[in-house]
Amino acid sequence: MKPQDKNAKIRVPKFYKRLLLVAIVVGPMWWLVFTEDGQRRSDMVLLKLFGDEPLYLNLKVLDDHFTEQEIRQLYPDIPWQCEQKVSAFGVRTCYGKIGSFNQIPADHAKLFFGDSTLNAVKVVYSRNYHGILGKDLNHQLGKPLPSFASDDIPSDDTVVRWRADGGVVMAKKKLNKGDEPALLWLSSTQMARGSRPGR
Repeated sequence: MKPQDKNAKIRVPKFYKRLLLVAIVVGPMWWLVFTEDGQRRSDMVLLKLFGDEPLYLNLKVLDDHFTEQEIRQLYPDIPWQCEQKVSAFGVRTCYGKIGSFNQIPADHAKLFFGDSTLNAVKVVYSRNYHGILGKDLNHQLGKPLPSFASDDIPSDDTVVRWRADGGVVMAKKKLNKGDEPALLWLSSTQMARGSRPGR
């Protein structure tokens, strides 16, 4: 028997070559269309193409020291529309149309100010990504807080809460038909004073 030539080429059957080419072409398309992460990334690209700006907020370190002017400087591309409006979270509200929130497709954000500083943030996101949002909050903020109920906040059977450095983050545990897919951040100061108009 002759020793094999070290430079001899390994012949790959045509069937395997074709199978590999199909996998290279179909694999990414399958990922984009049929996986949750792929669909989210596709939506993000489309939203960016349509001109909606992203909003990145580090909920872990967000606090009530931000003023409206500082928010406008941090996010100059978001077309904020602000007005004096008394609500449960302050006396001034800013509305901004957005394309995504922390890489999750979203519709808009509302910022609530009290005595010139930030009291609360509400983000309305795409209903399809409610599960991803929950996972992201668990990753960013850790384990949710134990259950509780008060006059201002629904009981734990409907809402999940996470402790952040400067406040509390809340989201619905499960979205029922007709529920608004929204995340709410309340500053520690706002939590301490309670959700009373103009306070």
